[in-house]
Amino acid sequence: MAFPVRSVGIALLSLAMLLGPREAVAQQAQDQTVDRATWGIYTQLAGTTRQAGANGYQLHWRWSQPGRELIEEYRAPSGGKVRHTNTITPGPSPGTLRAIGSSLGGKQWNGTVQADGSVVYAGTGMLKMPYKALIASDGAYEIRMLKMRDGVVESVAEAQAYNRFFPVDGKTADAPLTATAPTVAMTGVAPPGGDPAPAPPVAVDTPLPGTVAVAEPAPAPVLDPAQRKQHALNQVYWNHLLRPAGAGGEAGRWIGEGNRMMTAVTGTGNGERFVLANWVVGANGVPIEFHGSVVLDPVRGTWTQYEGEKPVRVARVASSSGQDFFVQVLPELGVTPLDAAKYSTNERLGPTSIISTPAGIPESTFEWKSEADAVALFDQAAAERATAHAREQAAAAEAQRVAVEQILEQQRRYAEMNAQQEILDAQADYEFELERQEKAARWAQSSAAAQQGLADSISRLNSTVASVEAQQAQYRAQQEAIRAQQEAAARQADAQRAREASARQYEAARQYEAQSAAAASSAPALVVSSAPAPVAAPAAAPGNTGSTAFAFCVAIKPGAYMDAPGAMFLSAVTSLDRQGYSAMGAQQAFASRINAQYGVSVGSSSCTTYPDRATAQARWQEQHDTFGLKSYRKVATGMPVTP
Repeated sequence: MAFPVRSVGIALLSLAMLLGPREAVAQQAQDQTVDRATWGIYTQLAGTTRQAGANGYQLHWRWSQPGRELIEEYRAPSGGKVRHTNTITPGPSPGTLRAIGSSLGGKQWNGTVQADGSVVYAGTGMLKMPYKALIASDGAYEIRMLKMRDGVVESVAEAQAYNRFFPVDGKTADAPLTATAPTVAMTGVAPPGGDPAPAPPVAVDTPLPGTVAVAEPAPAPVLDPAQRKQHALNQVYWNHLLRPAGAGGEAGRWIGEGNRMMTAVTGTGNGERFVLANWVVGANGVPIEFHGSVVLDPVRGTWTQYEGEKPVRVARVASSSGQDFFVQVLPELGVTPLDAAKYSTNERLGPTSIISTPAGIPESTFEWKSEADAVALFDQAAAERATAHAREQAAAAEAQRVAVEQILEQQRRYAEMNAQQEILDAQADYEFELERQEKAARWAQSSAAAQQGLADSISRLNSTVASVEAQQAQYRAQQEAIRAQQEAAARQADAQRAREASARQYEAARQYEAQSAAAASSAPALVVSSAPAPVAAPAAAPGNTGSTAFAFCVAIKPGAYMDAPGAMFLSAVTSLDRQGYSAMGAQQAFASRINAQYGVSVGSSSCTTYPDRATAQARWQEQHDTFGLKSYRKVATGMPVTP
């Protein structure tokens, strides 16, 4: 296994402060006026000092206010420096106590005094960490971890050597306990220095294997020579960690990683169990303290390292040359053979120890210092880290202040920009409203002008219609006169032809009678028919192939409008020499000519034929005006112009 402080990187952080009271023998001089129903075993502990073994913490109880406030002090085993305290006061109801620690921001426990004077504590907040403080049958003050459910104690764990405290002026022999399983618990943050602070182990549902107290010590296992040799080698390694060669037997600590890591190794007296206390300077300069333990197994020739109650690795010393040790991690507890080889280390243990590692893994240097020097270096590193953290916090605060100022400045600029934009928008709205009003006024004027123009156009159209109607009446009168003249002429011609025919018939009859008379006088008598001779019909009057017709057609380009670019009114008045064609044929010929000229589709039905130009011209003008009026109305309502 690697040097013990290497486990710091993977150890669990402290979850609670050191739990307060440790069991001791009551003193005879205890104040008899203190109510035992209220204070329980503390009536015996007040004014006494107890210690957990030769290297464990000392506990001292003193009244700051007799019967009202008891101070429980945790002192270093050498020098007696107070590391931290618990302040115990009566609770809100009879038979209850309250303990407040000086670590972890004043962690608080609520206690209940039992009938035998022991006190059951449970922490406030999420981490309850219940434990029981009592005085055992052998007079030792003990701390035992509990398992509780809904406020009811389900099980009580056995106390370990570091949680059993005897009077400093009395015997320190611990009650017999086996050493096959560790029960060292992690503790809360405490000022570095001194041996690891005792703390209750993590609670379990049932007592841990091998921790049940027995009346007599278990017999030592029978070891073969190889086992004894390996076990002795392991013990030499850990004794070197406890006090390296050259340290002069002085108690000290290992310090490394820029003095921000410190480890103390404490033996339990039997050479098979070692307690580790590790301190690491936190990011804010506050030390973080946590504990572990190492249990040597003489039968297997290995040791198991624990963090709290959790075993983390199994290792052994593979070889040694005095000061040089080759520590090998075994592939147990989920460690693969490759990982075991990776974590194997060559270690030279002395007042200055360099922990070498396989290739690819950085070296770590740990130096053995006296306890006072190590604590001073660690405190200095914590102070430097706290100062650096304070500077970082100040820099972060300054950066945050600058950022806030920038945000405020940006918001101010945005507010100014928004205000300017609102002014511009209001000005634009005002200008737009003025323009809209001007356009509305112009539109009103244009509409009035258009209405006036429409009225004028209608007036002109009415005049045109009246003129056209007058022309039509005149034309009809002229046509009537012409027809009357033509009819009279026709009647005269018919009468003349009748007279001429009668004259011709008369002359023919006369000639016939003369001939008949001549023949009768010169020829024998003949039988004369009484039937008159046929009279030839007068020849038909030749047709007038030179007559002239007048026609016009009306059309527009498809989809054209009056306003863009203007509908073209296609019209024409022309004279057509029918040349033997009918009037319908003349209209078709004229429509074809219009189609070819303007590219529109004009049927013969769109063309009209009149006998004279005046009538055709009048009808064309009438159609032109009517189309113009209809087209204007359609354009005004958005409709397409059609014929």
